Amino acid sequence: MNGPITQTASFTNPPKLIALSGNMLFGYVVAGNSSSRVLTVSNAGDFGLTVSGIGYPSGFSGAWAGDLAAGGSTNVSVIFVPAAETNYSGTLTVHSAANSGSNTLAVFGAGVLQTNDIPPAQNILQATVNPDGSVTITYATSAGFPYHVETANGLAPAFWTVIAASATNAATGVVSFTDPNPQGGAQRFYRVVSP
Repeated sequence: MNGPITQTASFTNPPKLIALSGNMLFGYVVAGNSSSRVLTVSNAGDFGLTVSGIGYPSGFSGAWAGDLAAGGSTNVSVIFVPAAETNYSGTLTVHSAANSGSNTLAVFGAGVLQTNDIPPAQNILQATVNPDGSVTITYATSAGFPYHVETANGLAPAFWTVIAASATNAATGVVSFTDPNPQGGAQRFYRVVSP
């Protein structure tokens, strides 16, 4: 005589994949004014995804909640409004039912008191951290102008120090400079200026 037949089944949640993109480096903004950038929230999975909201650190905002179809995306306007002369940074977090992918993105901005506090335009093309910990700065130059590289450990207020000075450039082109001592894991900012 045969015994009872038992069947078992297991279920797993279908993969729901979220992806975020957008440049959230706002730079300098006069206190009380605002600047906006676009955050793209994407459903990179094969199933629908519900977003319940977005959390921001102090100084940043941008509300959106809704449903994203598989492969769909939406753009969210992220606003930075500094209230004081200080650095604002942290991580924005998109809350959803996703169980895979990245739902966070770093944000940064600096508040200044007046437009004159904003440093001159930068022309850095690329900054690369090398395997030995040094940092290589690649920047564009224009013929007839001297340039030098400066560094600071913060932006508001910024205390810039010259770490590499160049002679007047004879031709327009691209120049690289390597900072051999970027102070370990400390936060460090670079700019290239024509004095």
